[in-house]
Amino acid sequence: NKDLLNRIRDLSKEKREVSTQLDNLYGQLSNGLTLEGSLKSHINKLQKQRDQLIKLIAGLERERDRPTKMLSQVQREAFAVSAKKRLLHPDDPGFRRAYLRQMVSRVDVSDKEIRITGPEAALASAALADQDPEEKVLTFAREWRTRSDSNARPPDS
Repeated sequence: NKDLLNRIRDLSKEKREVSTQLDNLYGQLSNGLTLEGSLKSHINKLQKQRDQLIKLIAGLERERDRPTKMLSQVQREAFAVSAKKRLLHPDDPGFRRAYLRQMVSRVDVSDKEIRITGPEAALASAALADQDPEEKVLTFAREWRTRSDSNARPPDS
């Protein structure tokens, strides 16, 4: 997994460099540089290289996000029943927000269907850990002070 992350980082760096080169060329074109045959072919080459890097990075990110252990049908159904029960509960808006943040990455609406997708890794980790998605959401807690103010001071002050 570390090799995969290093590969993604290296490809992202290379993509940024290619994008910078393209931006520089576009800037020169807007300042009056004429688009000749060799320059045009160089721009096309850089655009193709950038597009290939984007596809490679996306493929590696999908591989990174793929759950290491696939869920059985029973696990999926159990998780679906549990999540549906909590999503439909009127007194639990926090769970609905947490579920959306963690489990839903894209909503596609067409004339015939609505498709909601999200990272398989989040679903797998929540279902395999037998925990609700809400428990997996990162939160920040305030540090409570024993005195009535929020400033931490030595006790003898």
